[in-house]
Amino acid sequence: MTLTAYLSLLSLGSSIYVPNEHNEENDRSSLAALRARSATIVQARAAVVSSLSQHSAPLERRETHERIAGGALTIGTVVTNYALCFPVVVARHRLQSFPGRNSWKRDTPLYCARYMIETRRVQGLSSLYTGFGLGLLGQAITATYESLVAAYAPVVQKRHSFVVANLIEAFNTSLAYAINIFLYPFYRNALVLRVQSASTHQPIRGIKDFARCYWRDLGLFLGIGRTPGQLPIMSSFIPSSLLHAFSEKLLMALYKRIYRGLTAPAKVDAKQRRRQQRAARRLADELAMQDHSALLALASDTAAAGALPHDSSTTTVKDTAMIRTFFPELVCGITSSILTRAISYPIDTIVFKLMLQDTGVDTPYHYTGFFDCVQSTYREGGLAAFYPGWGGGLLEICVSYLVLETSWAVYRLIDWKLLDTFPVREPTSVRKARRLQERMDRCI
Repeated sequence: MTLTAYLSLLSLGSSIYVPNEHNEENDRSSLAALRARSATIVQARAAVVSSLSQHSAPLERRETHERIAGGALTIGTVVTNYALCFPVVVARHRLQSFPGRNSWKRDTPLYCARYMIETRRVQGLSSLYTGFGLGLLGQAITATYESLVAAYAPVVQKRHSFVVANLIEAFNTSLAYAINIFLYPFYRNALVLRVQSASTHQPIRGIKDFARCYWRDLGLFLGIGRTPGQLPIMSSFIPSSLLHAFSEKLLMALYKRIYRGLTAPAKVDAKQRRRQQRAARRLADELAMQDHSALLALASDTAAAGALPHDSSTTTVKDTAMIRTFFPELVCGITSSILTRAISYPIDTIVFKLMLQDTGVDTPYHYTGFFDCVQSTYREGGLAAFYPGWGGGLLEICVSYLVLETSWAVYRLIDWKLLDTFPVREPTSVRKARRLQERMDRCI
């Protein structure tokens, strides 16, 4: 130790420090105060972190409840729409498969509703739900088969030559569409089951008859059981497969386009965006002057909770919770399905007529092929002859719209209940964190 520290004590007017018991007591008390303040700061930091963890807990619970509510509401809406629209679909298919002369003038939505009421009165409500669930079963089989093909089909690799790569692509495409050979008899007999009550002869009266007709139609692909003068199975299978592929492509294209239109973010004003950025930078500069990591976490959470200035009329908050994303997807799915059905309606009429021919159902027509059916239908009434039962299609749209409106009301009710139960900003926790911040400032 040098004498430099004592030189200032030798100057004129300086007081000489003489250690005594009183000075030692003051030093010990000052040291104890410093230690107490340090402990208080550490405790305050721990309290801030604990408060922030409690602040995020209700948001996590709210997100879990949103996922459950969104999933339940989505499934409920789809099932309700399918159950309510199925009788309308059955009535539309019967009018579409057995059209009368100038039936497009008769088949208004009111006529279709009266037809359903009369069918229920005479044949019972079960007649309008004949074959209920077969469509969903067919879709489940298709989805399972496609997942298996995607998992076990050969994959084109870089080491493959151009010819081998094309052969693999062709094989995968053929493998994907091979399921249509087994699904076509299924959908054909499901159609017969829905519309046979409008005919004088009903070939399917139970599960055994359905299985027998399925294997009979499946054998027609191999030429087994075909009688002279019977319409070749390919005359209806190829148009049906092409219609199915076209409908899938059109459905996905419409779904993506409608979804982009519904979920496009609102445009943010440039001045407002720059104002927000300046406010965020100022807040970051102020926090950078403080050496407290807990306060930085508190500021970031406070900004996320809404402390930063914003204009709700020009900005939108991205919310990925299922309950907020399910409704656009649901609207897109139902709307794209309705539009696809409306666009493919004329081809549906032709395919239905060909599928019902030679099935045991008494049909008032006999065609030799696809183009013969198109020409005969056009001669019967022009373009309007391709739209029998069009009123059922409009009635189906109305039912789907009512289901969507009801699901929207339920969605808003659930969202309001969740906001009331789990507030977004958690003001109590935020106030607690701010009080802890003030305690830290006083201690420093």
